[in-house]
Amino acid sequence: MPEARVANSYAFQDDLAEVALSVGLDGAPIASVSLDGQPILHVEVADHHTHWMLTCVSESIPDLKESTAYVRIPVVNLTSGGREPVTALLSIITSHTNFAGEAGVTGPLETYQTRLLEGEASEIQTITGERAVHEYGEITAICDHEPGSEEPRRLNVHGVVVFRQGGWKVDVRPASGNTGPIAEHLTLELVFSHSGGPSTDPLDPVEFEYARDTEGIEYQQVSFRVIGTSDEPPPPVTVIHPV
Repeated sequence: MPEARVANSYAFQDDLAEVALSVGLDGAPIASVSLDGQPILHVEVADHHTHWMLTCVSESIPDLKESTAYVRIPVVNLTSGGREPVTALLSIITSHTNFAGEAGVTGPLETYQTRLLEGEASEIQTITGERAVHEYGEITAICDHEPGSEEPRRLNVHGVVVFRQGGWKVDVRPASGNTGPIAEHLTLELVFSHSGGPSTDPLDPVEFEYARDTEGIEYQQVSFRVIGTSDEPPPPVTVIHPV
C-alpha cells in the first residue's frame, strides 16, 4: 500500500466564497478568503492536527453588528494522483448590538449562516533553490466598464509565464492581507505546480487569468507573489482604466 502524502494546498470556490490555503515546507500556512467577491484583509489560521481553522472578521458596523467567518478544512491524505476532492465547512456568526448595547437589540443577539464548500486538496511540489520560470510574457490588468452600464466594474488580469519545460500549470488567487495599507493595490499569488512526470518540452508558455468585481475600489496596481517554486515574481503592473 503506498504511503499517504499530506496535501499542502486547498482551494474552494462557489457563488459566495473563495477560499485558498497553502502550507510551506516550514509548515507555515498562507490563507486567503473572499466573501461576495470582497477579499478579507486579515485571516488567522490555526492548525488543529486533523483540520485547519481559518478565522476572519467579514463585516463590522459599529453599534449594529459584527460578522465573523470560520472555515474548517479537514487535513487530507493523498494516496494517488496528487489530488482529492474535499469539503470544507463555512460558518458565519453575526453578533447584533446597537448604541444602547445588547439590551437594545430586538430578536436574537446572534444569527448563524452555514454552508458546505466543495473544493480540491492537492500537493504542490516546491522546488527550493531552483527556478522553473524562463521568463514572464506580457501581463495586463484592465478595469472594464461599459459607459452607461449598470454592471459592476471588473478587474481583469491576463498574463503569460514561460516555463523552462512542460508540465507546469498556474493557479491565481488573491493573497491573504492582499491590499496592505493601500486598498487600491492588489496582490495576487501565482501558484506554480507540476504534474510530476518527466518532460523535455522546452520553453512552455502557460497563460493565466484572474477576474473580480472591484466592489467600488479603483485599483491602480497589481503585484504578484510566487508560490511553489523559488522564482522571483513578475514586476507589478499598472491597472488600465479605459475611457
